[in-house]
Amino acid sequence: MFFVLFNHTETMGYKLFTVRQDSYFYFGYLFFSILCKVSVPLFFMVSGALLLQKEEDIRILYKKRILKFVFILVAFSFIQYLYKVVRLGEDFHIEMFFAKLYSYRIATAYWYLYAYIAFLVMLPILRRMVKAMTEQEFIYLGTCQFLISGVLPVVQFLIWKGEYTLSHWFSVSLIVSWNTYFTIMGYYFENKLEDSYYNKKKVVLWTILSFSVITVCSIMTKYAMNLTGNMEEPYPFHKSMIAIPTFTFYVWIRYFSLHTRIPARIKTFIFSLGGVFLESCSLKIFSAESFDGCLI
Repeated sequence: MFFVLFNHTETMGYKLFTVRQDSYFYFGYLFFSILCKVSVPLFFMVSGALLLQKEEDIRILYKKRILKFVFILVAFSFIQYLYKVVRLGEDFHIEMFFAKLYSYRIATAYWYLYAYIAFLVMLPILRRMVKAMTEQEFIYLGTCQFLISGVLPVVQFLIWKGEYTLSHWFSVSLIVSWNTYFTIMGYYFENKLEDSYYNKKKVVLWTILSFSVITVCSIMTKYAMNLTGNMEEPYPFHKSMIAIPTFTFYVWIRYFSLHTRIPARIKTFIFSLGGVFLESCSLKIFSAESFDGCLI
């Protein structure tokens, strides 16, 4: 949850590296900016780990899960819309509210809710698919994602300096869509790997691998910014290899959950954090003016 909130701090945190080019801590800012991108993929991994193994009727799925999140999206989007009416002087039209809600023009920070609802809609199909996949096929999927989404953006930029990129028609949905790829891999890490996999050796290996890929992404981001002079626009490799750090966090979580007893109160507190980001987005817009004078 901390990473989710940090991802929306702009130049005060997440994009601090864009305005502190000469700082001794520049690569530290950039490194953490990349690392924080694990938040949403990790959320999808946990969702896949928990939901793809279940069996439930489609009617129950819609009643128990999909309609619940549709209501959450509508309710919190309506709060955002009211802010624009009250604070920004927009006219209130209920038809306009639903039109903007439908077209994702109210709260861009809620994009993950649209993605999560889409995942829930496809849940029956994804359940059948992952239960039929072999371990070799899971590894093949992970390898394809790393090469196409991770390595390729770096290689093509080094060769053509951004002038040419792979055709957008070469789009493999299971790889490029976070709400499918990370849910599938979440199922794999949770239900296909034995508990014995999560040991100290694996934790160390995954950590080293994550540090390596984030370092590569940091160097490439800095290189592209210096080459183009564009300090604002994020480059594709800023998060192109984020799958590796995401898997690493999941391995850490599984390792500590297997070797550490977590008190029930702590578990309850962690689960209660699920709505923090939704609430923070709504509260932030009402309190922003009050805090502007405190910034230094």
